[in-house]
Amino acid sequence: RATVIYDRRLLIDVSKLSAAVENCGFEVPRPSKTGSAKRLETISIAVKGMTCSSCTSAVTEALARLDGVEKVNVRLNPGTAQLIYYPSQGRVANICQAIDDCGFEASWPAGSRRAGNKSPETV
Repeated sequence: RATVIYDRRLLIDVSKLSAAVENCGFEVPRPSKTGSAKRLETISIAVKGMTCSSCTSAVTEALARLDGVEKVNVRLNPGTAQLIYYPSQGRVANICQAIDDCGFEASWPAGSRRAGNKSPETV
């Protein structure tokens, strides 16, 4: 058993760290702070105001630092952020807030089950 301590501000993609450990032949258990089921979910959030690759990089880095986020894919066109995360560790409201803190506007895509709800509590 080993514990890895790292600076989340410097490590953008936790899955790369996990892959490096697994490539050495070790198993990496997926974290669960609450002890609940270790299931991943995928969500897509609309992001308004991004105009260039620097914008997508800023949003990607901010979201990758959040607890429970395993993978982030931010696309300039159509202006979305897709995340794979552990809902037991991270709230969607925190995800939306992280995007807003970067200077952009986060909202659920039109037609989603949470459309119109900018800061949902859970998926």
